Amino acid sequence: MFPLLYQTIVFLYKTKNKRINRNIYLRYTGKRCHFVMAHSRFSTIISTYVFQQLLFSLLISLVLVIFF
Repeated sequence: MFPLLYQTIVFLYKTKNKRINRNIYLRYTGKRCHFVMAHSRFSTIISTYVFQQLLFSLLISLVLVIFF
């Protein structure tokens, strides 16, 4: 659990403001994470929402693991 989380954080830090592949970018604007898609605005909104949900669920599970 913890090594995986650490690897994810390291990966996100290393790929900050770099091209991941042809159409997906990770861009940090303030405190929010955005996936910037080359396709369309709608897919950008969807992927951002999904990514935020994923981060939120990770955070919740981490808190549960620590406190219980």
